[in-house]
Amino acid sequence: AYGAAFAATINPNSVVREANFIISARGSAQVQATGMQNALDASAAEHFGRKFICSSPVGYTQIQAIAQVATLRSDRLFYTWPGWQVFLPEIASRGTAGGDGFTSDGIITVRADGPLASLNCQLPPEENPGQKTDLIARFFAVEETASPLQMSDYIALKAAGICAPRVAGPSGSIYQSGITSVDPDSDPGLITQARRKMADFIQDTLAQRMVPLSKKLNTAARRDAIRAIIENFLSALESSNAPDL
Repeated sequence: AYGAAFAATINPNSVVREANFIISARGSAQVQATGMQNALDASAAEHFGRKFICSSPVGYTQIQAIAQVATLRSDRLFYTWPGWQVFLPEIASRGTAGGDGFTSDGIITVRADGPLASLNCQLPPEENPGQKTDLIARFFAVEETASPLQMSDYIALKAAGICAPRVAGPSGSIYQSGITSVDPDSDPGLITQARRKMADFIQDTLAQRMVPLSKKLNTAARRDAIRAIIENFLSALESSNAPDL
């Protein structure tokens, strides 16, 4: 069923072609592999550049997460571990009488892929999702692990291609490193999520703007028109008259 759902998002004649990010409620190894392939297939099939954001299941150890992400290396796959803790008053008011997933204090642990997807969808493409922002402030603690994560752990997680949640003292909740799952030793230029997002934004925008010139004769005037499209778009991004932008 999940494979069919992923397959339904590959359709150049539907609005799904504009999806930049995809996540899944299920996080099995098969779903993760299918999700990553979906991002690769969509990006190669006349769709906007797509990224799959996934997380290991709640309860995974650091060793398990690192072993899993090693099989999923791609700059189109953003992998995060461990999960976040969040307080839900609706659960607190119901308590354990609510059944599976309910707690007496209303605090539950959720996978970190949803919040990471939310960050990437709301921030401009050039922005690092690892920055401090109020967008994930409600997630007040990191999932409990065998021992509290130290900076040495976060260094190891970054090297493994894992975008890890962290509560950075008074700064609050952040993702320690906004990285993709690629191996930084073999593909150092493909590490950051911001680079992948911004590259997709530029390529997708230019592709749309050049559609009127597609398949027409390669005249000097049309070459000039293409150059003008590119230069006007990039100069607007540069905002030379407004450096803060």
